[in-house]
Amino acid sequence: MVLIILVGATYYNALSSKRGRCDEAWRELRARLDRRGALIDTLCETLRSATQGQEATIEKLQAARDAAADETDDVLQRVQAEHVVDEQFAAAFALVRQYPALHANAQFAGIREEHTGVSNRIAAAREAYNTAVDEYNEALTKFPEKLVARVFHFEPRVRFEIPAQAPA
Repeated sequence: MVLIILVGATYYNALSSKRGRCDEAWRELRARLDRRGALIDTLCETLRSATQGQEATIEKLQAARDAAADETDDVLQRVQAEHVVDEQFAAAFALVRQYPALHANAQFAGIREEHTGVSNRIAAAREAYNTAVDEYNEALTKFPEKLVARVFHFEPRVRFEIPAQAPA
């Protein structure tokens, strides 16, 4: 009986550790996504000052950012919201073609460069999160971890997958 308890405790601790890595990776990914959200305000101010009649694009970008910020705990909803943010960023950056002055704007160039850096950090954080989720979910399917997972209600996690966007 003692051996069964020790083995169960060992597997419980291993699953708890893997779940903790998922939670930590999720917090890091959320922080990166939130940093990109903060960049949107600067982008919108720059777009407003350099474009006319493009308020709809700016409002859609802000609405997408707000929706994504509201979905901080549900991974599936956050994935969907961030996909919309990606689409709206692409639309906003596409305005450069219509406004050559915007292309020459130093502030816009800085925003675009910062967006690229943030996007790269998001990709790295997303990869770390997905790796942690894969390891955790795989552990949930193996025996005897599967038994411990059922007893203690360890639930599988969802990967963070956003379809790739064409560069703006």
